[in-house]
Amino acid sequence: MTNEFSAVARHMQDRWAEAFARKDWSGLASLYTERPAFYGSTPELHTDRSAVLAYLKALPASLSDARYATPDLLSLGPECFAASGDVVFINHGPSGELPLAFRMTQVFVRDGSGWRIAVHHASAKPGPLLGP
Repeated sequence: MTNEFSAVARHMQDRWAEAFARKDWSGLASLYTERPAFYGSTPELHTDRSAVLAYLKALPASLSDARYATPDLLSLGPECFAASGDVVFINHGPSGELPLAFRMTQVFVRDGSGWRIAVHHASAKPGPLLGP
């Protein structure tokens, strides 16, 4: 399972980052289950896909990229696993690019239409920011 989960995590995180870079919020929200548990960079827990979409649409336009590091994987069963690791978001401000380092855990589940994200938890990474 580990090889399959590794390939799924990489594929889903690539799709996530590509949709984020294009600001394709509907496409990004479609990667989630209908009723995810989603904590982004705000205190609210979002528990349906439409709330995730609203959260994404409200993100600052200055955010341009999401760069995932290779995650640590934890099997939760044959149809479910967690991927935890670092992701760096790039914010374009008046003084140039600013990397914003976060820790990210996503739980992936296989449903009838393929793999989806059921749980998403992001938190700012303490300490110095990661480099590009």
